[in-house]
This record gives sequence, structure tokens and C-alpha cells, in this order.
Amino acid sequence: MSIFLSLLLLFFTVPVSPSHTPDRYTKSLPSFHHKPREYFELAPPLPSDFLVPSCSRQILRHSFANTINSPPFSIRSSPPSDCPSPWSHVALEFRAECRGEQYDRIAGLWLGGAELLRTSTAEPTKCGIFWKVRKDITRYSSLLSRYDLNLTMMLENIVNRVSTGVYHVTVNFLYYKYNTVKLPSMIPDPKLYRVNTGQGLEGLYEPPADFIIPISDRGDKGFWFRIDGESDFHSKSIPIPRNTYRAVLECMLVNKKVHRIGFGVSEGISYWLVNANLHVWVDHKSRKVQAKPVVYNTPRLKIKRKEDFKLLDGSFKVEAERKAVFVGWVKSSLGNFTTVFSLNYKLKNSLSFQNNGAYKLVKQKIKATREVKVLNDLGAVISRVGVRRRYPFVVITLTLPGPEEEEEYDSDGWMLVKDHSVLSGAATTRQSFSYRDDFRCYSRTVKASDGKLISDDTTPACFSSV
Repeated sequence: MSIFLSLLLLFFTVPVSPSHTPDRYTKSLPSFHHKPREYFELAPPLPSDFLVPSCSRQILRHSFANTINSPPFSIRSSPPSDCPSPWSHVALEFRAECRGEQYDRIAGLWLGGAELLRTSTAEPTKCGIFWKVRKDITRYSSLLSRYDLNLTMMLENIVNRVSTGVYHVTVNFLYYKYNTVKLPSMIPDPKLYRVNTGQGLEGLYEPPADFIIPISDRGDKGFWFRIDGESDFHSKSIPIPRNTYRAVLECMLVNKKVHRIGFGVSEGISYWLVNANLHVWVDHKSRKVQAKPVVYNTPRLKIKRKEDFKLLDGSFKVEAERKAVFVGWVKSSLGNFTTVFSLNYKLKNSLSFQNNGAYKLVKQKIKATREVKVLNDLGAVISRVGVRRRYPFVVITLTLPGPEEEEEYDSDGWMLVKDHSVLSGAATTRQSFSYRDDFRCYSRTVKASDGKLISDDTTPACFSSV
């Protein structure tokens, strides 16, 4: 009998194309600041941000210079002896700094082949930049407690006469025991927060899985699969225990046989870096569980294309949509639970050319919704997690005649470009982030002008619906 293990494939893929000759070299804008500048990202605080770590360890410290086509950096990892597992929280802190001329790179961090972090670097200035990223990695506790695994980082960077920036990276693990800390009145109990809330679909990993099986490449060029096109397909065979009652990955299982899980990218061009982690929970009171898929509806990607051109002026338009619904039940010693997963993804993109191609306008909208519900044997919803995301994007490029091919780009700002160097420019950015669930609200709005932060408003209380 085929058995259905919830819940969904959770991995983040980023198209990237590092090469020996990048398609653009941009010289950083002249800076009037002599000190390195800090970059930061809008994101909700982690539950552990309100706690004091029981202990911390520097796991990795390395400088990534001319690392293109080189193997990744790897070092042995082990849990701390002064605060062993179990932990209430574990946080990964990624710090990086760079100075000089460089452009963005994709980086990956793996523990025993399981991806902990996928990120991209920021473009530095002559005076230098630095930034910090924190991620809750409590879900990887089964790996973090082991002594026989390597921590591996891949960051393919290019250093030459033009691109001079070297990325200096430090990675720390922060461990938190089940201690009691007085929190502000508007901040919920972190234990309640960790079980019931979290950014995106974090709640699906509670409690941490018994096993984590990497679905990844060999690791000599990073543990991600490199997918070079739509016809390129990579897979890996893995054994899954018969008493598995939950898994964070869509999979069809038959007894204790080896199962092959593969990845491809629809309408993909070279190249994408893809891998995944299979989190597996087993029923320790049963040698075998019962399960069955009820609905498996995953129609093909719908794409509409339209173009209209006269000489150099015209437009391209693309619309795409994908929907999917999966329903299945699992009966174990914990009970009989039904999982319902739905996905809806829409994209609209248009590219227009005017004035003999001198004026270019790009408009793009992406909407993505995901929902996971778990029902008991009476049909009552006992868990529900939903995520809605929107990605609007507008870029205007105007090419003006000049004695040395000067170009001016107008989006939310402008740049004056000569050859490969940015001579001058200005920009204003406003970004807002809002989060709300049954237990808390959080919103933050920042505004920057010419690289300076001019306003930063944070609201941790609920005043209106998001």
C-alpha cells in the first residue's frame, strides 16, 4: 500500500550565474563616509532574540577571495560541551564584511550535507560594508547534537584587477536552554511563540525531526544540484523508515524500499542551484504506520506569451500560473490526522521598448500563497499555517546620447554610468514589513535616502489588520 507523508517541499532556489567574466562591473558610488557601513534587512525578530544564550560557539571563520571553481570550505562541527542538548532554541548568526569593488554572490551553508542557510552577499563600497543575518535552526537539532559532521560553506567569488572585494565571513551558533527570562509585556512567551507561530511555515518543524536526510549533491562543488535547463533533472535515492508518520516533503512511500526524489525547473534557463532537506518524524511506539493519499492534483504550469514589435519598439508580455492541492491521511499511535496542502502562484511580466529602444520599461508582479492544514479524525482543524507573498517590481532604463556613451537609469533613483563605472547617483527607498497571527503582531517601516537611514519605525502591538 502506498502511504502519503505530509507536508510539502520547502526549499529556496535562486538562479545565479557566476563566471570568469561577469556581465557587468559596477564601480561603487563615491562615499563620503570613512567608516564601514552596516546593511540590514527587514524581518520579524526571532523568538530567541528576547533571551540570553546559555552558550555560543564560533563555528566558522574564513575569507573568500578568488574562490571561483574551487571546492567549498569545510570544518568539523560538534555540539558545545558546556550546554549539551536538548535546547529550547538554536540560532545561526552569519556575519560578513567586505571592502572594495565586488558584486553579489550566492552562498550556501551545510551541516552534514543538509542546508542550513542560503543567502546572497551585498555589494560593497570603498569604505567597506558589514551585515549580520540570524536564522532559527532549532529544527536541525538532530544534526546539531552530532560529533561526526562537517560544516561546509560555498561562496564562489572572483578577485582580479577590477573586482577587488574579499568577503570575510564568521558563523556563530547560539544555544538556548529552557531558562526563564522576564520578557516585555507585549512579547509572548517564546515557548508559545515557537510552537504556534514563526516566520512562514516554521511551525511545521515542531518538535524537531528525529532524522534529517539531505537530498543533495556530493559536495565537491557545494551540495546543491546545478540545473542547467528545463530538460536537466537531478535525483537521489534515499531509504525512509516504515514507521515514519510525518515528513516535511511531498513524497509517496512504499514499505521500506529506497525512494528516488528528483528536482527540475520548469521553463528554466542556466542555471539554478537546488537541493533540499527531508525532515522525518518516526513513531517510536509502532514499527509501521498506515497512510493513504486522497487528492493529488498538480496540473502543468500555464504560460501565456504575447509580443508586438515594429522595428526596435514594441513589447513582450508573459503570464504564468500554477496551482496544486495535496490531501492525505496518516494513522499512527498519535491518532489519525489528515493534511491538506494548497499552493497558488501567479506571475505577470511585461517589457516595453520606445524611442527606438532607448526607453525600456519593465513591470512585474508575483503573487504566491501557500496553506497547510491538519485535521483530526473528527474533521476539526488542529493546525493551520498560511503564507501570502507579493513581489512588485518596476524598472525604467533611459539611454541618452553623449560623447562617451553615458547612461542614466531611472527607477527609484538614478545613476550616471561611464563605461563600467558609476560616476554619480541618488536614490530613495521605503520598505515596510508586517506580520500578524493569533498570538502577536509586528510591523516595521524604514526609509533611506542616498544610503542614509532617515526613519525607522517599529510597532510590536496590534492596532489594525495586516
